[in-house]
Amino acid sequence: AREEASFRGYTVVDPATGTWGWKRFDEITPGDVVPLAMDSVFGEPHTVALPPLGEPYWASNPEIQAPRTVTPELAELVGYFMGDGSLHSKGLRFCVTAGDEDVVARLTDIIHRLFHAEVHATPRTGYTELAVHSVALAMWWEACGFAKQTPSGSPDHTGKGYQPHIPDAILATNDRAVYESFLRGLFEADGTIIAGVPAFSTGHLEFAREIAVLFLALGYPTSEKVDQSGWGHADVHVIRLRNVSYNEVFRT
Repeated sequence: AREEASFRGYTVVDPATGTWGWKRFDEITPGDVVPLAMDSVFGEPHTVALPPLGEPYWASNPEIQAPRTVTPELAELVGYFMGDGSLHSKGLRFCVTAGDEDVVARLTDIIHRLFHAEVHATPRTGYTELAVHSVALAMWWEACGFAKQTPSGSPDHTGKGYQPHIPDAILATNDRAVYESFLRGLFEADGTIIAGVPAFSTGHLEFAREIAVLFLALGYPTSEKVDQSGWGHADVHVIRLRNVSYNEVFRT
C-alpha cells in the first residue's frame, strides 16, 4: 500500500514562477503550495463508525444513549460546540445568546433525539447555558475526537484557550450533508452578517483556514481579513462569503 501511495500525489505551485507541477506524496515538503478547487467534494459518502457509549460505574445512566455513526444532526451539534460549547468532566455545555429561543429549542431537540438526555437550561448574564450532565457522555464525546484541542497539545493545559477544529470523524464522511450541517451549527454559534454576506469569526488562525477550505470544497469561495477584538486587542480571523451572489445557494 505504501508503494502504491508513492505514485499518487498533488499538484503544487512553484512559488518563484507560479507554474504548476506534480509531486508524489513522498516528495511533498513543508512550504509546498497546493492549489485548491472549488466544489470539489466527489465520490460516495462514507459511513463513519463511532465508539460505543461507556458506562462508568460511578455515573451509570441507562437512559443516556449515543449514535453509532456520524449523522448530519450530530455534525450540526459538533459544529455548534466548536463555536460556543465546552466539555467538562461531568458533561457538555452550550452557550446561546439571550433571546435566541429558537436556537435553545433546536439544540435541546437534537440532544434529546441523539442522546435521550435531559437538557438543563440556566439563564446567565447575556446568554442561556444548556448543560447535559453525564460523565459517560463527556468521555464518549472526547473519545470521538469532538473535544477542542489544547493550544500546545499538552494534556496538562487548564483554563481557556482550547482550540476548535473540524474533527476527523466529520471529514471522513465525505458527505456534503454532514459538512453543511457542521457549518450550519458553527454559523449558528459564531456567525453573523457583514456587508450583506454571511461571515464567521474565530480567534484561531488554523481553524479559520480549515473552515475556508471546507467552504471552498462545498462551492462557497470566501475572503479573509483580520480584525482586532475588543478584549485585549487579540487577532480575530473573519471568514466571509466572497460576495452576495453566493447568498442564495448558501442559504439553501
